[in-house]
Amino acid sequence: MEEEARGAQLRSVDAALTSMPRLLLDEPVVAALRRGQRPTMAVAAGHYRVYEVGDRFIGIAAVDAGIMKALRLMQEE
Repeated sequence: MEEEARGAQLRSVDAALTSMPRLLLDEPVVAALRRGQRPTMAVAAGHYRVYEVGDRFIGIAAVDAGIMKALRLMQEE
């Protein structure tokens, strides 16, 4: 199989998470999560697939009582 054909068969890393709500985060919140901090968020409690500006998937986070905690984050390039 040629490289282009193989690439067409690949799905994005977040493809299996579409049942989770999507949350777009601004740069300061992303930086806080990457440092292990727990920023406050005015969103409903639950699990979210989180993205940074530019629609880049960064991982999965949980929100409880307005506090966001990173559960799994993608490694920075």
